[in-house]
This record gives sequence, structure tokens and C-alpha cells, in this order.
Amino acid sequence: MMDVIDEALKFAKEATDKKMMIHAAYLGIPMFDYDSENEYTPDEIRAFYRKRALQDSNNFIESYGNKAIEIKYYIEKAFQDGLITNKFNPNRLTWKTSNAEICDISGLRSPEAIMEKAFEFSQLTEGEEFVIQLKALYED
Repeated sequence: MMDVIDEALKFAKEATDKKMMIHAAYLGIPMFDYDSENEYTPDEIRAFYRKRALQDSNNFIESYGNKAIEIKYYIEKAFQDGLITNKFNPNRLTWKTSNAEICDISGLRSPEAIMEKAFEFSQLTEGEEFVIQLKALYED
């Protein structure tokens, strides 16, 4: 068990800020302090992140570096930022700038359901280009 904890803490300490932020979001680590009404700094988030690695080492290691988590994060961010939208056509998810169709979302209304459908599409061969474009938006 100590080896698992050591490995989780090593990952938590050495992760880039970007990788940490994506993984921390998945783990449910807070990004915002509602008491002070300020966003946490990367250093503050890293402290929470390392604590989570210590508390739940097995889950931390299993989910660390998971590409599906990364893609879900990019989809959620793009949807929140308005870069992908269903505002032009409620039955189609499209890119805001070009209005190019990403996938069919007929019958889906909640943002969670739409983002889940976008993730499912991203896992298909037809969704490979979508993933490439998403990564291009958010990777340095």
C-alpha cells in the first residue's frame, strides 16, 4: 500500500499544471473558493491534488493519464466557452465559428446529455477530426 501511495504522490507532484487541472476537475477538486469569491491558484489546487492522491491513491493512479478524462474535459470546456454549441440548430452540435456540424444530438436538451453525446461521438472513427480540433484549441 505504501508503494501505491508513493506512486500517487509522485504523479501529483510531477504533473504539469495543465495535466493537474484536467485530472483535478475529474476528481472533483474545487477550483473556486466560494468564501473569498476567488479562484484557487495552481499552487493551492496542487495542495488539494496531492492530498487527494494521499487519500485515494488507487483511484488517483487508475484515472491519472486517462485520455477519455482529457477529452471529456476539453468537450466540457469548449461547451462552456461557447466554442461548440447547439444554439443554431437544437438538433445538431456545431462549431460556433464555422457552424460546421459535429454530430447529431436530436432529442437531447440538457448540457450534460449533449456533452455525453459529444464524448461518445469523439470515440468513433468519425469523431477523430473532432478530437484533433478540440486538442488544438486547448493544448499549448
